[in-house]
Amino acid sequence: EARDKAKKKAREKPNVPVPLKLRNPVTDMMKKMDYGKNYTYPHSVGGFSLERYLPEELKNEIFFNPANKGKEKFIRERLSKLWGDLKDYGGENK
Repeated sequence: EARDKAKKKAREKPNVPVPLKLRNPVTDMMKKMDYGKNYTYPHSVGGFSLERYLPEELKNEIFFNPANKGKEKFIRERLSKLWGDLKDYGGENK
């Protein structure tokens, strides 16, 4: 379901630019254009970062919204704790 949502959104908005911080600065020119600047690698900061990786236009999209049952319930609780009020994982879900 999450993959389908992401694919649908990519089809709806095919020209949304990749954020500069996610672009690989392989040349000096790219570095001067701020490619990769201010990128936070989650594994370097304890495995989680409040970093937003989606383009500004898609910043509030939630593609994976775990169900409130089974193993997904644990994932939902963990995501809610990590993101706090920044993302809403508390709504009803299947």
